[in-house]
Amino acid sequence: MPRAIALILLLWPAVARGQAEDPEADVLTVAAIGATVYVGKSIVHEGGHEVGCALAGHRPTGFSTAVAGCDVQTRFGTAAGAGADLVSGAALATALALAPPDRGTNHYALWLGSTVSLFHGAGYLLVGPWAPSGDFSASPGSGGVLEGVSHPLAWKIGLSSAGLAMTFGTVLLANHLGEPLFGNDDETRNQRRLLLTVVPYLGGSALITTSAFFNRTGDKKYVITAALANFGGTLFLAYLPLFFNADLYRPGERTDEPALAIDRSAPWVIAGAGSLVLALAVFGPGVGEFPRPHPLGRLFGDARLRLVPAPAPDAPGLVMNLATRW
Repeated sequence: MPRAIALILLLWPAVARGQAEDPEADVLTVAAIGATVYVGKSIVHEGGHEVGCALAGHRPTGFSTAVAGCDVQTRFGTAAGAGADLVSGAALATALALAPPDRGTNHYALWLGSTVSLFHGAGYLLVGPWAPSGDFSASPGSGGVLEGVSHPLAWKIGLSSAGLAMTFGTVLLANHLGEPLFGNDDETRNQRRLLLTVVPYLGGSALITTSAFFNRTGDKKYVITAALANFGGTLFLAYLPLFFNADLYRPGERTDEPALAIDRSAPWVIAGAGSLVLALAVFGPGVGEFPRPHPLGRLFGDARLRLVPAPAPDAPGLVMNLATRW
């Protein structure tokens, strides 16, 4: 992965040149939408763990941009983070396909949100089963979904195969739904693809990784896991303009229309700035119960998360535990 990121950084001059040659794609707005999407994706993922914890009949204790807590760890709650990514990504893609916005900024926000969420969820399935720690790890003591299952190799191959299929399915979907953003101009098309993918990938991944430094668990391993989940989990976003430009990776016809303009958008710039503050000052340290106090005090640090009024029946957890006894 470090070599892949170094390659992407070497492409930055091409990204900057693309901005200069394509004045209808404002880099500040692109970066702001990227920050909003990545912070939203992290909240959805970690919040998904908390919802899964509650649905499995237990009490969520708190979550940040890099970690979620539950009074009892279950396979269902652990898997629910990636599940939330896939569900939210599919919902955004469906909305974009059925009712594409006329404004380029809104079209881009839906496209980026769906693409990042789907790549992130698929990445957990693709790589997670083979990792020494993480949501889908099989290693002893990892707390992963596959820890202690029968026939772990079969589960690893099955989940990784599903993750690989989802990843390449997302490549095809992203290329198809992104056509109105890329346009028909051969001279600027690939530079625009670089701008719309590399800027949010680097900026969003760096923001979430930086926010993990402020987590209140006292364990800096979450900085590493945040870097792996974002720089690694959404790497295919940056790969789109590098390795997936050929017609083979684009279902449907190439657009005959000019690219949608992504003009300077004050609302999106404000949303990006707000997301930056939320990531570093609120959700980076985390909301709920953690060993260390929140820098903003009791407003966020001691708030108890009550997603359900009483423990729910453990039906989802029972299904997950029965399935993984195979």
